[in-house]
Amino acid sequence: MKTSKRKTTLRSCLLWIGILSFLGITILTAWLLTDQSEETVVQLDENPQLAPKRQDPGPYLDPVGIEPVVPSPSPEPAGSSLASSGIAKNEEEDLWRGAASAWGSLYTTYGDIVANEKVILISESANQAYSEISDENGHFNFENIVPASDYRLSVSPKGMYKRVSMDSLAILNNQTALAIVLEPLELGRLKGKVVNTEGIVVPGYEMRIQSALKTRWIRNFVPDIIGEFEIENVPIGPIEFTKTFGQALVITGHEFSGDSQTTIELVVDVGYNELKGVVYDEFSNAVPGATVVLNWKHNYQGVISIVTRRSTTSPTGEFLFQGLGKGEHELLATSFDGSVDHQIVDIGNDNSERIVVVRRKRLNQD
Repeated sequence: MKTSKRKTTLRSCLLWIGILSFLGITILTAWLLTDQSEETVVQLDENPQLAPKRQDPGPYLDPVGIEPVVPSPSPEPAGSSLASSGIAKNEEEDLWRGAASAWGSLYTTYGDIVANEKVILISESANQAYSEISDENGHFNFENIVPASDYRLSVSPKGMYKRVSMDSLAILNNQTALAIVLEPLELGRLKGKVVNTEGIVVPGYEMRIQSALKTRWIRNFVPDIIGEFEIENVPIGPIEFTKTFGQALVITGHEFSGDSQTTIELVVDVGYNELKGVVYDEFSNAVPGATVVLNWKHNYQGVISIVTRRSTTSPTGEFLFQGLGKGEHELLATSFDGSVDHQIVDIGNDNSERIVVVRRKRLNQD
């Protein structure tokens, strides 16, 4: 009986001990949790820099929060930054020197490429000249040239093509593309006659003809006994005539139409007249070694013939011009000190003996 009571009492004690232990552990756990929470709040209050901070993302912020991507500043228009920094315009242009380029192709109207032809670029404002040779594909390329807006491009083909000239080309700080088309020359047979101012034919007067459209196209010819000539394969367009030797003759203004039935006339200063004279100074002393020039000009309907003859006075101051045609001539005599005498002589109508007086220049006296 007593044994049964003892067992019951022991069980009750163990039960209460278990209940009390559970309550104690629960209270201790709650107290520890409350104390830890208070410590965390205190740390945040005492050290605000450790608290996570909110930052508004910039316009280029990477989504994962890596360093922001900052774009490089866009380049300003040419000249704006230079002008704001006070650099003068001519200095600004110097900074861009050598920055321009131009390229292109050379071909004919039939689409054929043109190789080994010289292409020339010239600018007066930049005081520059460049040349390139077209390659086997007809291409040419100008690099590192001074920018300018007044470039003149020219091509003088070796073949039977017209000369090309392009003015006022603007080649600035970029790559300029140029397409050059060579046009073939139209050719024809030219017939003509050489006469003097009196309409008398002039045979055997050796001359040369050249085309204004074709560089290096030159033909020599000699009029026959009746002053006539024929030349094959002459470029149609403006033509010019000169003397091969002796007097300096230039005849301009003729436009060859290609009509082989039309005969053109070349008027030259040729005849049986002569002009002789003596050059004296203002003290009536003969002037040896003076330069004497005789000019003649004929203009008929826009066709202009100009002849210039030169002579030097003898030790006695004399000069002589022969084989002159009739008409007015301009006589200029220049002494060694630069003194000049000017006269108009009507050859064939007045006295062919001339006395030319050149007045010596006086030295400036202080």
